[in-house]
Amino acid sequence: MKKSKTILKLAFPIIMFIVGFAFARLKAPNFVPPLSVVGDVETVLNVSNLEEIGQIKKIRSESGFCKGASIKELLLKSGPQGMDKIYIVANDGFTAALDADSLEESYIVFSAKNGWELINTKHPISSNVKMIHEIIVVAKDSPSLNSFTIVSKAETLDTTVGSLYTQAFTSYPYFEGQASLEHGGKSYNSEIYTRRRVFKIEDLLPSDEDVQIILFGENGKSLLADVDGYYQLVGNRIDYIHPEEREKLEGVRLAVVDPPARNIADIYYDSGHYLEKGEDVLILLVEGLNYSRCEDAIKKGRALYLSENAKILPALGHYPFDTKIWLNSMFTGSALTESFEENESNGPKPETLFDICKASGKKAVVLGINDDILDDMDENITIKDFADNDNKIYKKLLDRISEGYGLIIAVFNHLEENNRMAADSSYNHADSIERLDEYICGLVSEWQGKIMIMGLPSKDSEDSPTDRLFVPYMILGAK
Repeated sequence: MKKSKTILKLAFPIIMFIVGFAFARLKAPNFVPPLSVVGDVETVLNVSNLEEIGQIKKIRSESGFCKGASIKELLLKSGPQGMDKIYIVANDGFTAALDADSLEESYIVFSAKNGWELINTKHPISSNVKMIHEIIVVAKDSPSLNSFTIVSKAETLDTTVGSLYTQAFTSYPYFEGQASLEHGGKSYNSEIYTRRRVFKIEDLLPSDEDVQIILFGENGKSLLADVDGYYQLVGNRIDYIHPEEREKLEGVRLAVVDPPARNIADIYYDSGHYLEKGEDVLILLVEGLNYSRCEDAIKKGRALYLSENAKILPALGHYPFDTKIWLNSMFTGSALTESFEENESNGPKPETLFDICKASGKKAVVLGINDDILDDMDENITIKDFADNDNKIYKKLLDRISEGYGLIIAVFNHLEENNRMAADSSYNHADSIERLDEYICGLVSEWQGKIMIMGLPSKDSEDSPTDRLFVPYMILGAK
């Protein structure tokens, strides 16, 4: 009997440990819902435990002490883009908005009772949100990574993904598919939907029902969109979806409502038309020359020849503002709704302006474009010549005109230089356009064919995406 009591006494702590462990397991949550960080961030986060956030600290809460991690550490892991405010969103929709510069003693904790919870030691108690499922980061300005721009003739709207999360949107039941099973001669059907947060262009800017909309994505792809399509908030980006047409474009950055009739690919079709008719074509491309800047210079009397002799039309460019992508569209006629990668890799290589020139029995020369941009187009280019400033390009043009080429393409880059280094950019740009006007006047007197003039994107421009997207297009010598 004594021996039995001794064994029981020794076993009691072990039994209590097992019981305590089992009780703790029963109290511990079997499922930890992910905590998401979305909006104006570089990386969307889905956190499932405190250790993923950072250093664990002992935090005092209403019910005593608990373990928590700094919300600032969590936000920094997401790569916030100019963080201004954060919105803490609970499962039931309750939301607290906090200034991003006042989070020095704000902590994230987790418990089976309150789920993910924010504990602020310095904020009002109403900011201690329970059952959090999402944190939205909103930037102060429009970071390029998370920007969304709508351009229309009436106005332009520059916003961000984070800002759109805080505005009104629709919870849309997007149809995913259906299934059916037969049992006992009866059909049992089910339809599957996913709830998506969406909005329409007209929710942000008023627009007509029958307008065209061209969308540009962050990956260089474009899409001719329907006004009935939706724009879905997805983490740190916006996707275009059309429930009926089942169209989709991920990472929409620009939406152009009612775009101009002309676009940069037109230079291929117009030049090709003249070359096939036996006329010679001179194409002048000017880096940094956008439509608004050209129009402003003409109004100020800084481009007298063009104002009297050319009809200056706005042409829609491409996004991203990459010279190689733009030149690919100009030299091959690839549509804005085709990506550069698709044009490069799928099917036979497109016919280029240089192919058309060769077929007409004449030769082509290119001035001011690097070899790596032309790539495999150079087999039908007789001469490629690079110069480091516009005066040299102009002199080389005058030399080549007398040599009987059917196609001459030249790039002027003085406006691009001013974009990078001008102290008074408006004056220097106008001065550059005035010089360009003088060049064109001199070339017209020497060149007997058509002259096409179009802008190219700047590499380091501080202009808005709207200004960079629209470039001037002029044809001189047209009958």
